[in-house]
Amino acid sequence: MTTPRLDPAFDAIDGLISIGGPASDTGELFGCRTERKLVVAPEAAAALRTLVAARLALEQYVPGRRKTAIHSIYFDTADFALYRRSMMAGPAPSLKLRLRAYGDAATPDRPDPSRFLEAKLGVTVAGGPRLKRKARLSLSDRKLARLMAGNGSVKPISRRKFWRPLLEHLAAFGVGPRLTVSYVREAFVNSAGTLRITFDEGYRASLIAGTASPLDAAPGLLGDAVVVEIKFLVDLPAWLLDALAELGLPPEGQPFSKFKTAVPLLFPVATTGLPQS
Repeated sequence: MTTPRLDPAFDAIDGLISIGGPASDTGELFGCRTERKLVVAPEAAAALRTLVAARLALEQYVPGRRKTAIHSIYFDTADFALYRRSMMAGPAPSLKLRLRAYGDAATPDRPDPSRFLEAKLGVTVAGGPRLKRKARLSLSDRKLARLMAGNGSVKPISRRKFWRPLLEHLAAFGVGPRLTVSYVREAFVNSAGTLRITFDEGYRASLIAGTASPLDAAPGLLGDAVVVEIKFLVDLPAWLLDALAELGLPPEGQPFSKFKTAVPLLFPVATTGLPQS
């Protein structure tokens, strides 16, 4: 049976995503912030890390460890309608749906208490920048198994205003797990929580095979490059702007997405008909 395209339902998806706009009062969404990303050589990353570590506190996902393994399983339709929507030009909102887990035990086929379903929204404010918002939802093993089997009709008991209509809507279009992205992260944050800088290494992506992903066979997609993510609520501090300038790194960031990088390499058919950069 052919999976219906999500395109006819974009208006409804937009309505659901708009719930997560900057003025949202659902209590289910957070992180209305600006993100800037850089893909840098190891030497530049090491120099920037030294400067950042002198200004910000280390954020540990796993107590006693500076770096943490992160695994994300991304969900989409069989024809990657959500990916294709995210590649469209203009201010239209975008949506990524992923299962995320932290720590060495957090592999797609092994349970981990820190795992959760995450919706990542891209919302453009009129006359302003594109902002990122997130919603997170914890799932029981039973509901997780249903979601991994491609059964999107998982109804959360709570958080009904955003999650319930979103999952019910996506279930009608065959949304299921498509690929896994893994990397190791070191994170730093300021005392106010308004600035967070992360360094991601060992970026790998792999296909979903059943309910697991063969991580040992996953291709490394960026070599030894490091992905630096700068997430902030106000403005970048002067010391960080100076550091980026000294290292020859653009303060406005670079267009990069771990998910968008993996899809065309693992699923070339997903890019059919999209404009080539």
